[in-house]
Amino acid sequence: MTDFHVTGRCLCGAVVYRVTAPAKRLEHCHCTYCRRAHGALYASGALVDAAHFHIDRGADRLRFHTSTPGNHRWFCAGCGCHIYMSVDDGPAQVYYWAASLDEGMHPGHPDDREWHLFVASKARWDRFDQALPVHDAYADGPAPADEG
Repeated sequence: MTDFHVTGRCLCGAVVYRVTAPAKRLEHCHCTYCRRAHGALYASGALVDAAHFHIDRGADRLRFHTSTPGNHRWFCAGCGCHIYMSVDDGPAQVYYWAASLDEGMHPGHPDDREWHLFVASKARWDRFDQALPVHDAYADGPAPADEG
């Protein structure tokens, strides 16, 4: 594995994290919950093994909200910025919110491992880049060529 290192933080800077491996994939989630939680048209979650995701400062500032059974969304208690999500069904992995990376750093995922999820729930006025694969629900891989 190559030497990989990116850093990120919350809006107020109290929580600082680093990631020491490229993301396995990047998912742009358009579900209603992600849109409301992030105040955006979608949330971009980068999947990485938990062993490569480190909270370097502000762990005591992190709080979580269980959005659905088993899904815990961790955020800064001071500014409310979402940092990552842990999932009981996959405790060895986390999704961190790639928009919180410093200086627009790239999460390192391969080009063919990025897609949109839950597009059936997207905001009606959302005109996202449909050059990426599109799924109406959770997916573990790119959409087949005849889908979307």
